[in-house]
Amino acid sequence: MLLQKLLMTVRIGSVLLTQEPYVLTVIEEEEVPLAANVQGDFYGWTIAFMALLLAMFAVAIYLVICNRYRKRIRRLDPIGTSYMGWHLGKLKETVLEVEQQSVDNMNSVDRAVKPV
Repeated sequence: MLLQKLLMTVRIGSVLLTQEPYVLTVIEEEEVPLAANVQGDFYGWTIAFMALLLAMFAVAIYLVICNRYRKRIRRLDPIGTSYMGWHLGKLKETVLEVEQQSVDNMNSVDRAVKPV
């Protein structure tokens, strides 16, 4: 058993130690032009399309935020006497005013219901 392992090790070692000639083949390929040398207006259209997508994304986010404030105003002021436009600053102010009015109304109702 030990002799078999020793012979196997020697055989593997002799295979590893043998020096056989090898050939290295290098394959040459033609040069490919880089992107900076591309002719045409593809680059400009790509940048314009990306700018358009970015602007559309920003407008969509703005409309979603405005819509949240408009829903809050509709829930607090069902009569609809408050500002309901698309100016975000005015919507924020309107929400604060309507919330303050609803708090004042609740306080006045609490005072009227509670006996003094």
